[in-house]
Amino acid sequence: MSERGGRRRISDCGLFFITMVVTALLCALWVVASAEAADAWQVPRTADGQPDLQGIWTNATITPLERPKEFGDRLVISAAEASAIEAQNQQFNDEADAPTDPNTRTQDLPNSCGLGFTGADCGYNNFWIDRGRSVVEVNGERRSSLIVEPKDGRVPLTPERQKLLTERYMTMRTNFDGPEVRPLAERCLLAFGSSSGPPMLPVLYNNHYQIVQSRDSIMILVEMVHDARIIRLNARPSGVPKWMGDSVGHWGRRHAGRRDQQLHRQGIIPRLDAEAQDHRTFHACRAGQDRLSSDVG
Repeated sequence: MSERGGRRRISDCGLFFITMVVTALLCALWVVASAEAADAWQVPRTADGQPDLQGIWTNATITPLERPKEFGDRLVISAAEASAIEAQNQQFNDEADAPTDPNTRTQDLPNSCGLGFTGADCGYNNFWIDRGRSVVEVNGERRSSLIVEPKDGRVPLTPERQKLLTERYMTMRTNFDGPEVRPLAERCLLAFGSSSGPPMLPVLYNNHYQIVQSRDSIMILVEMVHDARIIRLNARPSGVPKWMGDSVGHWGRRHAGRRDQQLHRQGIIPRLDAEAQDHRTFHACRAGQDRLSSDVG
């Protein structure tokens, strides 16, 4: 600080120091205010006192179920890596959305149009595809896969199961003798790609879910094929076999101060320890769920 003409003048260094101090104080106040707001937040409740999950949700994401091998055992990726993945996806969409020359013949189609479709099988052009634009983010961490266990983020199929799936796929690709031999999803009797669950996973499009609650049940309406999963609360398995299984659930505490939904899906997956099973399933597959609207009318 110096004096000139009877006035004091703050040097550039002093001004910079004061600015930094004020900025730091403002940041500290913002952090404190944010923490207090988070602590003050209350879980919305229904008229019955249950946590209110009602609304329209989506799990659309470009994060794959299984982890790409280049990420190894890394579940969390950097912001730069996530941005690169999203930019690559956007570039693919821009190119796929470009108009096709009306004079193009079938044999002129590209060898690969992405997402597993090639040549004349490129029936699902990009107009119909809506699988999201961003990488899943959980607690500020960008994820390389939806699967969190095992460590490599991949489905640990046994050789026997892999052989069965391969045979089933080949049969589906070669047997067209009648509708009875075609997959249920192809006939629009059930959603494909595990949209209906469990677990409820994102697919090429129709990745929206509507949740409606009552005192005794929770209904999850799946956009894909309009499958409706009705979860009966505090009930016993009905013993009636259903295509989508018999969903029975209850509300319970995961740990002090937090509530989580534990769903026991009888007849769909083997029952393990309730808390370990349910939280593992939901931790792996609920990560990408975003609430779009609370309007259920």
